[in-house]
Amino acid sequence: MTSTSNFKSLSSTYYTATKTTVFYTGGWLLNYTSFDAQTILGAYLATRRSTHNLIYVDWSYYSKDIYFVPMIMKIDCVAQQISAIIQKFRFDTWISPQTFHFIGFQYGAHVLAYGARKLLPPAVKRLTALDPGAALDFTDLLFTRYGIDAANWKDADFVDVIHTSAFKFGYGYDTGHIDFYVNGGSVQNGCTILQSIKDYRAANDIKQIYLLVCSHSRAVYYYAESVKRPNTSPLPFLSARCGLVYTFNSTTCTNTLDNVSMGFYAYNPAGIGFGLSKRFYVETTNNTAKFSLT
Repeated sequence: MTSTSNFKSLSSTYYTATKTTVFYTGGWLLNYTSFDAQTILGAYLATRRSTHNLIYVDWSYYSKDIYFVPMIMKIDCVAQQISAIIQKFRFDTWISPQTFHFIGFQYGAHVLAYGARKLLPPAVKRLTALDPGAALDFTDLLFTRYGIDAANWKDADFVDVIHTSAFKFGYGYDTGHIDFYVNGGSVQNGCTILQSIKDYRAANDIKQIYLLVCSHSRAVYYYAESVKRPNTSPLPFLSARCGLVYTFNSTTCTNTLDNVSMGFYAYNPAGIGFGLSKRFYVETTNNTAKFSLT
């Protein structure tokens, strides 16, 4: 993890104070060389270099633990370190969190959410949770036992959540200002239904593990695709607003009053409160990119 002193070197980088600063991190068993970081940061570097600063938050010293529970127990500790580093960064550069966009995949979403909570006001401008990680007992009792409060709408001015393996490897509840459920939210096109946790724990390398969690990792690819798309009509991943439905599909989610674009161009529509009205359904078509129907 970057130390507070390392931010002194920003003057010798391409960092520009007037740009939006993206802080990105992944989760369990991931680091800056993993597919998620390379995909998300690569998309920004390819198309958003002139408008965004990119900072990777490396907590792999803790997240590399193959045993799940010790990693969960470290989330609060890691978040305290992150907030201290970012606080130092703010005071050294006179940058407001209103220029910050936190993006986290899997348990990285919870880590950055905790970090955002510990910052002095004003709040972080935006937090994007890419299929935020669930407790692998599927009951979230582990989160409760160790005092982990999932990334939620209180953590930033705008919190958008993309669900691609809800109630499986991903958190299955509405937690953001707006929650996108892609292809129903649980299983993605071209991915098999969840393989067993036994198989997941038996996997001996990171590539094998993420083949087992195809739907979970799709959130990364969807978001990266949206970053690369220009701000022209139609925007990518247009959604339909849902009401009192549990299974999200194209027949039960038909309210197109708010065609919010999922991903980079997401925003909080006027009048969206907290509760069921903030659920949006997104449908994709292909098993590989391009995923968006629009």
